[in-house]
Amino acid sequence: MASYLFLFISCLLFLGANAGDLELPNPGANMELIPAGSLIIPMDQAYQSLTGEPFNLRAYGLVVQQLWNLVPVKWAIRSGKSKDTADFTASAARLYPSPRSATTIAFRGGPFIFPNPSMALMNNISRFAAANLVAVYQLQQDTMIDIRYTIDRKPFCLVLDDGNTAYIHTDILEEAAFSQDWYRVTDMAVLINYNSSALCYSHSSEPHFEHYSTVYGQWLRDFLTSGGNHFAQCIGKILFLDLI
Repeated sequence: MASYLFLFISCLLFLGANAGDLELPNPGANMELIPAGSLIIPMDQAYQSLTGEPFNLRAYGLVVQQLWNLVPVKWAIRSGKSKDTADFTASAARLYPSPRSATTIAFRGGPFIFPNPSMALMNNISRFAAANLVAVYQLQQDTMIDIRYTIDRKPFCLVLDDGNTAYIHTDILEEAAFSQDWYRVTDMAVLINYNSSALCYSHSSEPHFEHYSTVYGQWLRDFLTSGGNHFAQCIGKILFLDLI
């Protein structure tokens, strides 16, 4: 179940990424000079587990909140890395929710970075981090970092409830401190209006339901070819593959 949590939330963020390369084959390095003072959101257990849980999913909520505030974020994923190896190593000090002295840290798990944060952004992040015990670090020196994506679009999720199982995914979103303004719960028929400005979803998800109608498959196919993305879990993924 834990793997589904990370995959589901990560899929939402990827939708706003600017990326010219496909995931296969592995894209080459995209080194950028990240200035001192930039904020780092760790995404590994070693540095993002202040709540006593194995990992604080609300780190994702912090990132998405800023995207909804129209603040872009950089996603550091080192090209060609092996499992559990660092995306970058740098001198950083924990800034929020409580300060810690600077030390050399190997950041893993695809950390997020806010370069050159404004005071308003720092205040927003400080409040969110304090309320949700999300660890936020500050880069101490200019550092070359491999940036896989720059995300500049806010994700808007449609959680399908045809099988009355939307709670499987909304529970994950709530655990990640997602505002209810960032997603909607409805049934799959709404996808027929995917191109409406009032229904501008970037992502749909189906926790567990078998859509036997080929009409549903056509709606989903249209949604995907228009640029939408879909996350199907459990039995839903098997049937969706047949329908589309």
